[in-house]
Amino acid sequence: MEKLHTLNKTNLSACFKLCLAAIGPEDRLLLIEDGVFCGIKGSAACEEITATLGTQQVFCLQEDAMARGVADKQADFICLIDYDQFVSLTEESKTVVSWHS
Repeated sequence: MEKLHTLNKTNLSACFKLCLAAIGPEDRLLLIEDGVFCGIKGSAACEEITATLGTQQVFCLQEDAMARGVADKQADFICLIDYDQFVSLTEESKTVVSWHS
């Protein structure tokens, strides 16, 4: 895996569009903090992620989704992961790109 992109903002942030534009075919996306709202099934943000990335690997930090009450609302293609799995993703990546504003 080339890069792991972490996104902590909703689709109302400029970071959202910049992040999606920067993701390459070998990259992964991890939704964290308020970014977990982008993974809600049927939301405009989720549709844009799907249209841009297809079925590319997208992850959501389970603890953040649970804290915001949206863990059970994530799209089927999004994999909920815990902190240990987050660490594993960072170790597997050549680079971690944090999209925070």
